[in-house]
Amino acid sequence: MGALRLDAFASNGGIGGSGGTLSDFSLVFLTRSGCHLCEEAEPLVRRLAAQVGAGVEIRNIDFHPALLAEYSDRIPVVLGPSGLVLAEGIIDGRSLKKALAAGPRRRAR
Repeated sequence: MGALRLDAFASNGGIGGSGGTLSDFSLVFLTRSGCHLCEEAEPLVRRLAAQVGAGVEIRNIDFHPALLAEYSDRIPVVLGPSGLVLAEGIIDGRSLKKALAAGPRRRAR
């Protein structure tokens, strides 16, 4: 299944545009147990993903050693296509909307 890239979606109007939806696309929300920033950000991430027709896959990094090593000090983290980082740390609606509309610009470390 080919995933639609966010930048292709943005060129068709992004959030609120007339370019359709990202029904084949999912955001990955990295979290861990006891993370208050994660608990605060999850509803926002779900809401904004729904606005662009994307799904959200929740991954607790405590159960994924490679993710834990990479993102332990960076969570919460929102990943787009191919592991592109869309947001991390304190996630606010304005910044995430901007990232979804503009398309991902930075790769995960």
